[in-house]
Formats: sequence, structure tokens, C-alpha cells
Amino acid sequence: MQAPKSLTIGVVEPPPEVVRVSSGGGSVGGAPVAPAVGFPQFVKSAADGGRVPAHMQQQQQQQQQQQQQQQQQQQQQQQQQQQQQQQQQQQQQ
Repeated sequence: MQAPKSLTIGVVEPPPEVVRVSSGGGSVGGAPVAPAVGFPQFVKSAADGGRVPAHMQQQQQQQQQQQQQQQQQQQQQQQQQQQQQQQQQQQQQ
């Protein structure tokens, strides 16, 4: 078992969840475990069943909200343009 030795490089007293995940086989959720060592929040999320860390979830939610707002604004602009085009057509008739 040489894997645990290589995993402890650069990690001082790794938290139990890191050890549990890294010693628990080759990959978690299809991704290799070894590169995740040194990023406890990612390893912990894998140990918790693949859930994304809380602070990461908040960022994603904020980004999604911003994207939705932008899409709504674009839709409103498109509607305004369509209304203007309709008015122009009516004037021409």
C-alpha cells in the first residue's frame, strides 16, 4: 500500500473524511480521488455523497439567478422590439 504515503504529501494531519475517501478505493463519482487531496471541501463533498460544499452552492445559485435576470431582460427587449415593429407595420398599412 504505497498510495496512502503519496497522498499524505503536502497535507498536514488530514481530516478524517479525507483519509476515509482516499483510502476507500480508486475513484469517487467517476473522478480520481488523489488529485482532490489538499482541497478538503471537495473531498468532503465526495464523502458526503457527492454534495457540493455550502459556499460553492451559494455561488452557483447566485450565478443562476444572475443568468435568469439577464435572460428576462433580453426577453423584455425582444418584446419591445416586436411591439415597435408591429406599430410600424400598422402605420404603413
